[in-house]
Amino acid sequence: MKKILFLVVAILLAIEFRDHPVLKPYTDKLISIVSTTARGTVGVSDFPQFISDFSKLKSTLAQHEYDFLVEELTDAKKVEAFYSKQCSNIDLSHVALTGYSIKKACEVINDYLPSP
Repeated sequence: MKKILFLVVAILLAIEFRDHPVLKPYTDKLISIVSTTARGTVGVSDFPQFISDFSKLKSTLAQHEYDFLVEELTDAKKVEAFYSKQCSNIDLSHVALTGYSIKKACEVINDYLPSP
């Protein structure tokens, strides 16, 4: 019980004095590490921005290809599944997409996936 109480007190003190000049470099580094790790484990980062960038492909793709991709890429999990299935080997044929459209979609998706 003492260990848990000590841990809680230590966390509260760290939160209280996080802006102190002596602790500031360490807290900034810790926050950076935690945010980078969290961003890497979440999946597609900034999904609304991804949709915005993906909509720019509309003018370069055929309408049926763009419509198919919009239906396929409706959430972050579907984007990751599409990337792992289609972008690893673009040479494989797809029923509704050409190699060019898959390549362009993979380029946009690649910018939002966490780096390994």
